[in-house]
Parts: sequence; structure tokens; C-alpha cells
Amino acid sequence: MTGWCKKTTLLLCIPALTGCGLISPVAPTPTETAVQILPTYTATVTETLPPTPSDTPHPTDTPTITLLPTDTPTITPLPAGMTTVPNVIGMDYLDARQTLLDAGLTLLIRDVFDLEAPFGSILEQDPLPGAISPVGEVVFLVRAFQTAGMPVGDRCQELRPTQREGYMMYAAYLEGGFEYEVRTDFPYAETVIFDQNMTVLAWFNNPRPGGFDFLPEWTGWYIFRMGPYSISADKLAQYTSGAASHCLYVIPPE
Repeated sequence: MTGWCKKTTLLLCIPALTGCGLISPVAPTPTETAVQILPTYTATVTETLPPTPSDTPHPTDTPTITLLPTDTPTITPLPAGMTTVPNVIGMDYLDARQTLLDAGLTLLIRDVFDLEAPFGSILEQDPLPGAISPVGEVVFLVRAFQTAGMPVGDRCQELRPTQREGYMMYAAYLEGGFEYEVRTDFPYAETVIFDQNMTVLAWFNNPRPGGFDFLPEWTGWYIFRMGPYSISADKLAQYTSGAASHCLYVIPPE
């Protein structure tokens, strides 16, 4: 294959042809494609995170500790001739008595009929515990006591002494506002009627076979005490053997 080609704008050599021709370049026909361009939206996301403890300053709460002064009791010696009254409430009488005597005090006793407190225990005292009193001061004590109960009615409460001297004592529960007849053939001394605080309400000489009228003001326990009596050993033997006895009656109104 022979031929020649002159350089021109675009040479196109075609073999088997006898010459060369000028071919002008043809621009390609563009393919028109319809493209819809959508607007672009940029979303802005703002994320709010809770503050961390280090981000939020807090005032530092420092606890305030107030130290109170320590109260140290000061023991002041008592003046000469003075003493502190001890607490004897609830003690047995003998223990209370010894405690007061050891403190340099004296005492007086008043008995009160009490079925709940232990027999012989101290219920009250005056002056009160802790008071400062002169040595030798009298402390008044209230002591609990109980005694045997007795029937109310026409039934005999047997009176039988168990020692050569002393008292006979019984308690009866009476209704206030009603008059009772009290009779006894006990031959010694007198009969005294007390309320439960051992306040004397009435008394009469023994014997009293004809009866004594007693009107209690309130409902409660009343104490009948007979004596004091003093008997011989022979007479005591008669009582303890059952050979002799007497009666006390507390008869309610009909």
C-alpha cells in the first residue's frame, strides 16, 4: 500500500485508497438529557446534652459543727450540820428506816391501807428526795399495809388473839350513804374506825353489844381496830386452843 498524506487539521489515512482527502472534524452531537435539579436542604441538628457535674459549679456545703461546752457537775460541800435527804420511796420500811438514820435524819410513819403495793413498802416521803435538810430533821413516811378482810352482814368475824398483847384489825368494804350497825363483845379497850388513809372517823368503848351506828361518807375500804389488849398466858392458851373467842359484826341496813 502506497500513498502519502499531508498534515492538515486532521489526517485520516485510509489504506487501499489511492489518495488522501481532507476531512474536517465534526463535533459530536450532544445528547440532551433533562435533569431536574432539586434544591439542597442542609439540616442542622443541635444536640443539647445535660451538664456534667464538672460543668455546673455548686457551692461547697461545709457542715458547721457547734461544740457545746461540757457541763461538769460541780460538787459543793454541804454546810456544817446539813445533809441530803435520800430517796426511800419503794423501799421496805426497815431498809428505809436504816437509810434515813444513816443520813442523820429521823422519821415518822403513817400507814395507809393499800391492796396493790407490797406490804410495808414506802409510798411517799416528805421532804422529797434530794432536799437539803438539817441533821436530825424529821422525814414523814407513808407506808402501805394490808389487813384481813371481814364479812359484812350478820356473820361473826371471829376475834381470837394470837399473842399476849396488841390489836385486832380487820377491813370491810362499805357503801357510802348507808348506815351500818357495828357490834362486838370484845372486852378490851376500844374499837376505832378508820378510812383507808388511816384517818380516825369514829370510835367507841368495848364491849358494845347494843351496837354502834356508823355512816360512811363514801364507798370504799374501812378499817376496824380493836384494842390494845393485854392478856395472861393462861388466857392466851384458851384463845389459841379455840376454847375462847369473840365476835365483830358490821351489819348493813335492811
